[in-house]
Amino acid sequence: MDIYNIEEIIEYNNYLKILDDIINKTENMVNNCVDTEKVKKFFSRDYFKAMDTSDSIFPINSYYYEPKKRVFALKDIEKIFSGYDITKHKKISADLKRFLYKNKNIIMLADGYYDDVVNNFGYIMSSWTKIKRYVAELDKNLNDLSLIGIENLITLLDFESDMVGKELDKEVIRGITDDGFYEVLDLKQRIRMLINLYKESFKRISSTVPYLSMVYDEYKILIADSYRHDTLKVMKNSLFRIGSIGNDFFHYSILNKNGLQVMIYKNEELVSKILGVRNGNAIYLNSLEGEYYDVYPELLQAFARELIKVTSSSKEPIEFVTMVNNDKLSFNNGCEIDSTLCPVIDNPINTMYIDYDDFIKNDNLINKDEIIYTNYPDNISTLLASSQVIDKNNFKYYDADNEYLRKRRNVLKLSNNIGETYLDRIDTILSLCKEEDESVNINDISLSTIDTIYLADDFVLFITDKKKIMSFVLPYDERAKEEIEVIIKSQKEELDN
Repeated sequence: MDIYNIEEIIEYNNYLKILDDIINKTENMVNNCVDTEKVKKFFSRDYFKAMDTSDSIFPINSYYYEPKKRVFALKDIEKIFSGYDITKHKKISADLKRFLYKNKNIIMLADGYYDDVVNNFGYIMSSWTKIKRYVAELDKNLNDLSLIGIENLITLLDFESDMVGKELDKEVIRGITDDGFYEVLDLKQRIRMLINLYKESFKRISSTVPYLSMVYDEYKILIADSYRHDTLKVMKNSLFRIGSIGNDFFHYSILNKNGLQVMIYKNEELVSKILGVRNGNAIYLNSLEGEYYDVYPELLQAFARELIKVTSSSKEPIEFVTMVNNDKLSFNNGCEIDSTLCPVIDNPINTMYIDYDDFIKNDNLINKDEIIYTNYPDNISTLLASSQVIDKNNFKYYDADNEYLRKRRNVLKLSNNIGETYLDRIDTILSLCKEEDESVNINDISLSTIDTIYLADDFVLFITDKKKIMSFVLPYDERAKEEIEVIIKSQKEELDN
């Protein structure tokens, strides 16, 4: 009988009994011997050794194993249950039992597969309730997960404790965990890239494209600023996500002054997204991602006309708006734009200016020495709107000024009895302030001593029960400094009165 053929070995229930017995019989020995020289000397063994030594801890003595008796050495127990408090062991729940004995998880673990998972196995058991909750929040099916999938969840649970990362909602996180053709295979690296992108996004407060918003029946279409979490969200099956082939264009759309993201909402829900570029006097939209509705051609053309209209008085007006056709959205009656009319239509990202030189220094880019992947090449682009005659000489190429500032949202006045969303935002601001200036002291802040909190996108101000004022402001937007000065002045005037 082959021990590695799970169908021939034993019923899952018997494995559970064995595992429970192992935990009970080795509790004292694990507590007394883990990491001692005695363990290292006598129990440095491979997984599932043959039963031929008195040094073995627990023989598997089911009659199913008579042809090949095997044992767990103490080394196995020590490794498998690292991070698990054996003294608090309870009977394994039915759903954890199904997971452990489904897809040969226990056998593959004991056979030496998934070294990183072995090191986390005790954590998996002790954190099972938390793991189940997280799986549900990510809309995953627990029954579809293997040990590798659970290991990724452990990574994401650790991510939840990050001072900045914990503010991001599950839709954003799902964008780096969904199935996809990743260039960066390591989930931990994709998480680091996501956190770094989010931090960098705070630094962009202006654009060469106005932050236009327009309502059209139940639809809302807008140019999103980098402070909106929706810029980090990914449409299903999109290649423009962190760690995928479209990673660099995704970063460009959020961080570069000429990058943009068009969001389309239906009844307040984000349903579609379009990445884009400004080059000179034209905006070049990439292809539609997400849902398609019949109103889109009319909606996008109206939005393009409005972009041209609101910039008409600028020294550098937008005079053309084009968009790539794809299988979701084609403008059958539109004017096709090819390289004879617009030489940059296949690659509109301008690499000649200093903003691009700064952009490619970003450590999270994966194809720095190559043309950034987009949908522009080998696809038909259609003109959505224009204020000029369609002529090669009317497309202009220059380094446009980022004259359009992001819209600041209202400052919130809060008590110390606030929800987790606000607390996460406060932690993000405090953490980023600390990264900008190590001398910033955030250790003396205690909610129990705070009476009032003023919270904005990029600053937080605390007023303690002793009327002490503590303010923390990110240095990127001068308007934030002005706002916080007004609040401080107002508070001082109240104290004087």
